[in-house]
Amino acid sequence: MTKLWGEKNFQNALKCRWTVLRKDRFSSASINARIDAGVKLLADARVRPNDKCKVIGAQLLKSAEVYAIKSLITRAGSTPVRR
Repeated sequence: MTKLWGEKNFQNALKCRWTVLRKDRFSSASINARIDAGVKLLADARVRPNDKCKVIGAQLLKSAEVYAIKSLITRAGSTPVRR
């Protein structure tokens, strides 16, 4: 794998693929939409009865934490992974 990372053709192909993915599937908007869908799914679960599990009804992710996750992904997603 180390040899592969050292090849310029591979690095160029990876960069091109990353650029394409960041415009669609891995765009900040797409990732944020998935995070928001997960938050909504969890929010719906919070209104269920709390008799079996004491976690239900508690706010597991606070809006500041969600914002921090989104910001981290946006910053980290601007360039492909480097070794």
